[in-house]
Amino acid sequence: MQRTAALLLSLGLLAVGLAGCLESGTPRTPIPRSGPGVDGDEANNTTTIPNGTAVPHRHVQVNATLEDLEKVRGGTYVITTFGEWRDLWGAGDEERAPEAPIDFSKERLVAAFVGHGGDSCLQIDILNVTQADNVTYVEVFTQRPSGTEICAEYYHVPSDFVPLPRDGTRIEVVERGEMPYADPASPIQFAMEPSYPQGGSIAVKVKNTGNETYQYNEMYAACDLKYFTDAGRQFKIPPGTHCDLVVMRPLPPGATVTLFTWNATECTKDLWGCAESKLLPPGTYHIRGIFTGEAREGPRGEYGVPTAYAGTTFRIQ
Repeated sequence: MQRTAALLLSLGLLAVGLAGCLESGTPRTPIPRSGPGVDGDEANNTTTIPNGTAVPHRHVQVNATLEDLEKVRGGTYVITTFGEWRDLWGAGDEERAPEAPIDFSKERLVAAFVGHGGDSCLQIDILNVTQADNVTYVEVFTQRPSGTEICAEYYHVPSDFVPLPRDGTRIEVVERGEMPYADPASPIQFAMEPSYPQGGSIAVKVKNTGNETYQYNEMYAACDLKYFTDAGRQFKIPPGTHCDLVVMRPLPPGATVTLFTWNATECTKDLWGCAESKLLPPGTYHIRGIFTGEAREGPRGEYGVPTAYAGTTFRIQ
């Protein structure tokens, strides 16, 4: 999360996920969705997805300039041909479109765009794919800055891309708001106990189980996380109320670090520092956070920043 805005803006390039191998087609608009569009989402779409089978899926990458990404209107697209892929980018010929490294005769591509740029707290991700009754449901989650977290000031235009097989099912996109409490596949995992006594000390730890080096804020790590009751109410904790220093440290693969220690209280009066607090009652609670790595240069000069969505659930007894 180092402040690399000047470097990234001067280069104007970013690595993003994508794929393909296409043919001629007509310009695409965002496919019909089950709820509000990505742009301007204020709350999660509450559409209930039928019980079905989880579809294994992968995320793919493409090299595109920031200018290219900013031209694509925010929304979620289903790309089925090379022509559609080319038209998505407004390219009149193959050379102007980013390379699409999937075989469109075998797969389709779901492409999600925010439609504008921002800092590290602006993200979009395809996290869940479910098949039921000849329909493939694709859940798209959008994270927007809340104004309370500390965000890395690099500029990017978020997007995400997932190939799906040509299996004859209809794809239905379900737009969500905030990320779910935890991405089970996240390379950053909380290393905490399943339960704690009321008022007891809680050491909030994370472990990097992936292959990339991520970063954490050594001074006020609690400020970069969000805290929820099981009913979904967000609350503040005392260590996360005074957030004026950012000292980023690396979290390499295999490393575990204690971010902070907390006495299981909620801050009820925040005066740039917690003035009043109370013990959290017994119940189930959730912590969620976004961890980013250092910007790195790709083979074509583009820049990318690895991002991990981490979460944990625990009980206070």
